[in-house]
Amino acid sequence: MRQDRTVSAADRDALIERAQKAATEPLTELEVRERVDAMLTAAGWVVQNLANVNLYAATGVAVREVATDAGLADYLLWVDRKLVGVIEAKREGKILSPVERPVREVRRRVDGLAADSGLADAAAVPL
Repeated sequence: MRQDRTVSAADRDALIERAQKAATEPLTELEVRERVDAMLTAAGWVVQNLANVNLYAATGVAVREVATDAGLADYLLWVDRKLVGVIEAKREGKILSPVERPVREVRRRVDGLAADSGLADAAAVPL
């Protein structure tokens, strides 16, 4: 015999919200970057393009699209002019396991900052 299950209004609304999100087009990489910019800014970071980078602009500076010997880093994160992290922005829905990089790859990106980026000397700090 089948038992009817009662679903709370909150559970029903959550299910509908998840279904509506699943039915929308995934964000493009550009849209993801716009959201990353907004999140970094909301968290107090100053987000800059490499062409006009100023690591003295704030305590936390995020620099977009920096060439390294290991490839293009989507964001380099600097705190007090010391490189502390790398962010990779990917299209929404992209399987991340093929693009996940072990710590040594992040280290290669830091060590491999292209000389013409203007940031190579500033990156000579441990991550």
